[in-house]
Amino acid sequence: MRVSLLNNYIHSTSGRSPKIVGASSTSANVVAHIANNYWANNSGHSFEPGKNAFVLAEGNYFENTPQPIEADPSKASILTTDDCRVSLGRACAANTVKYSGVFASINGDSTLKTTKQYKEITPDSVTQSNVAKPNAGQ
Repeated sequence: MRVSLLNNYIHSTSGRSPKIVGASSTSANVVAHIANNYWANNSGHSFEPGKNAFVLAEGNYFENTPQPIEADPSKASILTTDDCRVSLGRACAANTVKYSGVFASINGDSTLKTTKQYKEITPDSVTQSNVAKPNAGQ
């Protein structure tokens, strides 16, 4: 399954924004492209990737979010850096973290290996909070 979460304003939540988990069988992967979203004033964690989920997160903006990611490293695969050129043929848009916790990759190489077949979308980075908010829902 392929899922995209693009141009959203996600605010005032306490967790699982979003939770992304594949089915229990090893061949049932979820490949998620999470780009150009704005998270603000979230009291808990934002991303919660789990088993059989491969998340490419780029061009997102986190503000006042103490825990942008909560994940079990033995199950989760998420790439949050802009180091995509070798696998995707382009740089990934950088994520921005302001007054928030660390947003770091977990098993990023595994994410790139799984997502490299999906090169269609090339988002811009969100450079300030008012960029994603007006585009939310479009």
